Order: sequence, then C-alpha cells, then structure tokens
Amino acid sequence: EQIEEILLMVDKLVKNLESNPENIDGWKALLLARGFLSQSTQIEKDKIRIRKIFGENPSALKDILDEF
Repeated sequence: EQIEEILLMVDKLVKNLESNPENIDGWKALLLARGFLSQSTQIEKDKIRIRKIFGENPSALKDILDEF
C-alpha cells in the first residue's frame, strides 16, 4: 500500500514537472521517491534532464543533486 502511494506520488510529480520543469522542490521530491523505490536507472535519466534544465543555474543544480 505504501509503495502504491509513492508510485501515485511519482506519477503526479512527473506530470507537474512536465508543465513546471523549474520546480526545484518537485525534482528533489521525485528523486527521493525514486530512491525509495530503487529506480536507479530512472534517477540517472532524471539527473540528465535536471542538468539540462538547470545548466545555467549551478546553485539550483547543487541544491537538487546534493543528496544524490
């Protein structure tokens, strides 16, 4: 049940980030949830996307990726 809730949260976060890709807290929450679900391949894909989006903003990049 807890896993299902996290999967739903991941889906919602992904949809929100598609329309608001500069949402730092959204990316952090998504990476944490994926970490909990052991989705390491998807985390790597997310990191590539995050680096593209925040390439001009090193402090935001550091903020998001610090724990990963």
